Amino acid sequence: MSQQLSKIRIGAAEVQTVLPKRSFTPGEEIEARVEVTGGDADQHLDELFFAVLTRFKYDEGWRIGVIDEFGVLEPRTIHPDTDETHEITFQFPFNTPLTKGGDKVWLQAGVSPDWTVDESNEPLEIKPEARQKRLFEAVEELGLVFQKSQCTKAPHYMSSALVQELNYRPRSGPYRQKLDEVDVMCDGHEDEMDVYLEIESAPNSVGGMHGYDDMYDDVVDLGESWERFSFQDESTEELVEMVRELLDKNA
Repeated sequence: MSQQLSKIRIGAAEVQTVLPKRSFTPGEEIEARVEVTGGDADQHLDELFFAVLTRFKYDEGWRIGVIDEFGVLEPRTIHPDTDETHEITFQFPFNTPLTKGGDKVWLQAGVSPDWTVDESNEPLEIKPEARQKRLFEAVEELGLVFQKSQCTKAPHYMSSALVQELNYRPRSGPYRQKLDEVDVMCDGHEDEMDVYLEIESAPNSVGGMHGYDDMYDDVVDLGESWERFSFQDESTEELVEMVRELLDKNA
C-alpha cells in the first residue's frame, strides 16, 4: 500500500511525495512517486530535490542535518490545472540514522538548500541492515545493553557529515565492573562497515588512550579510549571475538 510522505506548496503548485512503505534500511533502494499539481497560475519550479533529514546535537541545542540530497526533477513550468506524475528510484545512504533510539528521519521534497522539517509529515522508520544487526547482536552477547542514541557532527575522518552514536552499558558479563559505557558508531559503505568504539572505563578501573594518528586529539578524558575496526561478511560469532578483543584491551 502506498504511503503519502509529504505534501508541500511551491507558489501556485503543489508537490506530493508517495512511497510504497514507511520502513526502510540504510542502503536500501526504493521507488517513489512525485505528483505535481498546478494551481491557478503558471508556476516555475527550480530543480526539485529530495533530502534525507535528521536532527543532530549542536552545542546546547538541535539543528536539522542533511544526510544526503539529490535532484529528482529538472526545472520546469507547471501550468494551471496540470497534473504530472514522475516515478523515481533512489537509495537511502548507508549512514542513514536508525530510529531505534528516538532519533527521527524524514525524506522531504523541496527546492531550497536551507532545509526545514515540516512537522506535519510523519518520520520514517529506519531499521538496521544485515551487517548492523550482526554487530549489535555481538555487542549484546558481551553483556552490553542498548540505552539511547544521538546524532552529532561526524569527525573529519568519517565519510558522512553526521554520525549516530549508539550508547550501550554493561549490565552483565565480564565488563559490568570494568566499563561504564560504550558508544558504537557505524560508518557504512557498500562493501564494508567501519565501526568506531568510544569506550569509557568504570570509575577506578584502568583505562587508556588508544588512537590512530591524530584522529582522537579532541578526546581529553583519559577514562575514554577509542578503537576502530572494519568488517564485511563476518558472522555474529566472529564479530563477538573482534569486539571482545578491543573491550579487553581497554577494560
